[in-house]
Amino acid sequence: MLFHKKIVLPLVCLIGVNGFDFSTDNLDELETHDWWCSCVFPMASNLQFVFYRSNPKDKDVLVKVLLNEVEATLPIPTDCAPYYHWADFRQFCLTKLAAYKRKKRDITSRFIHIRVELARL
Repeated sequence: MLFHKKIVLPLVCLIGVNGFDFSTDNLDELETHDWWCSCVFPMASNLQFVFYRSNPKDKDVLVKVLLNEVEATLPIPTDCAPYYHWADFRQFCLTKLAAYKRKKRDITSRFIHIRVELARL
C-alpha cells in the first residue's frame, strides 16, 4: 500500500516542511515552486523528528526535521537553524491544529445551514 502519500504528504503540507504548504488554484504553478510529487514524496518517503538536549535535566529541547533523510526547514523563526526550540515547534503545531479545527467547524456549520435550507424547500 502507498502510505507515504496518505500519511507523510498531508503532514508535510500541514506543517509547511520546506515550504510545501504552498497553496494555489493554478496547478501549472506547482512546478515553478519545485513541487513535483514523485521527487518530494518518493516510494518509502519519511519524515523524521529528531530531539536533542544536552542532558536529561535540560528544559530546552531542540527539534530537527528530516524529510527523506535530508535536513528540512519549517516556517518557524529560530536562532539555531537547522534546529527549532521545542516550545516554538509545539506552539506552531498547536496553532496549526486550532486553525484546522476552526476551519472544519466552519465548513460543518455551512453544510448544516445548507441542509436546513434545502429541507425548507
